[in-house]
Amino acid sequence: MKINYIKTTIPFLLLSFLILGTAQTVHSQNVPGEGTLGIQASIQSGQSDLLFPYRLSSDLSIAPLIGFDSIEDMGTNFRIGVKPQFFRDIGSDFATYIGGLGIVRIDSNDSDTSFLLGFNGGGEYYLSSRFSIGVEGQINLTIDDRNAIGTGAAVAATYYFN
Repeated sequence: MKINYIKTTIPFLLLSFLILGTAQTVHSQNVPGEGTLGIQASIQSGQSDLLFPYRLSSDLSIAPLIGFDSIEDMGTNFRIGVKPQFFRDIGSDFATYIGGLGIVRIDSNDSDTSFLLGFNGGGEYYLSSRFSIGVEGQINLTIDDRNAIGTGAAVAATYYFN
């Protein structure tokens, strides 16, 4: 008897998001607090960013970013932007988040400029009060002469200066 993967996975994911969304915020010992600055490397297919997350509060972070992306047959682009995130601590060493993304992308071949607006969500696991690893999913809108909506997933590692 075959089990339909989609029919069993979607209810599990919805239940997981419901549980994560209703969990109470708990201040954990490893989650960075207000005023903490970090440096983060984020990598996804064809793209790498360096972010500087600053915790405005234990639940809100804003991160200026610089990076590069390469598009097949189109060259490499320079990226500069900002990424706000709203965190929800789960347990003592894990936090989920939702956030946004605003990026200006400059094409290295012809200096054309495009804009990227995005929505992201993910989780960050704190190995200590100074170091974390995380994953996130993204939905992005690219505004240029081709206008496109895309999705992506990224992995990241962050070092916090406490």
